[in-house]
Amino acid sequence: MTTGHGHVTAAVVGIFAGAAIGAALGVLYAPQAGERTRRQMRHYSEDAQRKAVRFGHEVKDNLDRALEYGKAFVG
Repeated sequence: MTTGHGHVTAAVVGIFAGAAIGAALGVLYAPQAGERTRRQMRHYSEDAQRKAVRFGHEVKDNLDRALEYGKAFVG
């Protein structure tokens, strides 16, 4: 049985990926020094990594809560 949660997760991942790609392209085409551009790209990638880890933790927490709810419902 499938639910709509897979579509929501795919949409959220798509939004994050699109934002990351857009930010990278914006930085690459910005008229500034290479060192500053590399520093910005490093900042954006670190920020994206933190957001992805946070999102993963939120998903895990929600799945854990759903599992506990299911156990309580059955038990």
